[in-house]
Amino acid sequence: MLTKTQFLYYLQCPKYLWLYKNRKDLLEAEEDIGYKQAQGENVEYWAYQDYPDAIDCKTEGDIFTDINNTKNIISSSPQAVIQSSFFDGELFCRNDLLVRISEDEWNLIEVKATTKVEDIHIIDLAFQKQCLSSCGININKIYVYHVNNKYVRKGEINPEELISKEDVTDRVNFIEMSTRQKIKDALEFMKAYNDEPAVDIVKQCFNPYDCGFINYCWKNVPEHSVYDLSLKESDLRNLVKQGNLGIEDIPFNIITRENKKAYYQAYKIGKPIIDTYGIEEELSNISYPAYFLDYESYSPAVPLFDKFHPYQQMVFQYSLHRKESPDAPLEHFEFLSDNWINPLPSLLERLISDLRENGTIIVWNESFEKSRNKEMGEMYPKQREALKLINGRIYDLGTAFKKNYYVHKDFKGSWSIKAVLPVLIPELSYKELNIQGGSQASESYRELIDPSISPEKKESLKCDMLKYCELDTLAMVRILEAMEEIIRKRP
Repeated sequence: MLTKTQFLYYLQCPKYLWLYKNRKDLLEAEEDIGYKQAQGENVEYWAYQDYPDAIDCKTEGDIFTDINNTKNIISSSPQAVIQSSFFDGELFCRNDLLVRISEDEWNLIEVKATTKVEDIHIIDLAFQKQCLSSCGININKIYVYHVNNKYVRKGEINPEELISKEDVTDRVNFIEMSTRQKIKDALEFMKAYNDEPAVDIVKQCFNPYDCGFINYCWKNVPEHSVYDLSLKESDLRNLVKQGNLGIEDIPFNIITRENKKAYYQAYKIGKPIIDTYGIEEELSNISYPAYFLDYESYSPAVPLFDKFHPYQQMVFQYSLHRKESPDAPLEHFEFLSDNWINPLPSLLERLISDLRENGTIIVWNESFEKSRNKEMGEMYPKQREALKLINGRIYDLGTAFKKNYYVHKDFKGSWSIKAVLPVLIPELSYKELNIQGGSQASESYRELIDPSISPEKKESLKCDMLKYCELDTLAMVRILEAMEEIIRKRP
């Protein structure tokens, strides 16, 4: 049996399909799978509102139970079915929505939580059409229902405005023949390979999706490898063919990005490359009192509250450390919205008060905080000017690393705070926390505000979220101190 998901694995990398079929024990769960599933289910719910009488074919049993149930429901001449299952003896597919348009013709609808139709969706649908045709289901038109990112919530959700409906029939038909051949190739591959196939790792591991077997396939890749250098695919492929996975002996001239060139040089000389004068010049942008600010946000496909559009980053939490002077004690302020209400009115009132009217506001990756402030100002005109002034005071502490004033081989060419912190301040780690990343914090927010959460769980989760966000700003404090120490120790 070849499912549509397995077919997409094959197209991404044949080894992905083989491992999924034969070594599923090696499969690792996606970090943000809960978030993705929640968004998909929410979008499906609103997309199905066009067909309130549609019959759900999915059961609590296995796929063969679903297949038999689908046959029985289809034979009763329904106007629409959701989650229908078909198997032609080789291919299996589950369809989001089938809508009857005549006695023997249907429209096929795929619901996606994306904001546009992507090439992978067309391939997905071409596979479905092939399977359905083999099962005697004639398809007339094919649509992708996806999220309209121009939609702005005003009161109750309006499905007609939230969901965009795009006719992709011609695009699917255009690749029908080539998809049929690729399906044949995938089926032959499944029969031919009893043993794990040898496949060169190039750039397929992350395109179009992150492979679930990366840790297994990369187990023999050196810590500092050619994959860390953002090389052109042709150059990378040649190096892999030659067996050159480490960066020691590759030619410098094939590295095109400046940050990767700097990383390569730091690795080759075996010590950090530090421009103390460049760092000093950057830090001269900081005036006291100094504020260290970090936001956490949640971006649902279906807006939770009025004024928001799909996937808008809704700030629900911030951490703020403040120092009145370089030698002053460190103060900490924080905000976390923990109920099912729009967090912005209360958050903005506190934020503007906590940041006062003077001093540098230090962030890491300023485009994020500045963009959120601009959006919040557009949504709440009374705070627009205050947020505009706040943006004028923001300084990005990551700039010195972005400009390669401090380059360490273990940054691997990245200036992310998650790359910099373990090198400069190894004793300050996220590994001890229950929440260790932004996506995890974002997912936790949706759980936190759920009215059904127990008081004990709510308090525990709230504590974890506050600790995580506080560490983000404390990390900036300590990195700044480390940078100042580097300047002081300059010969």
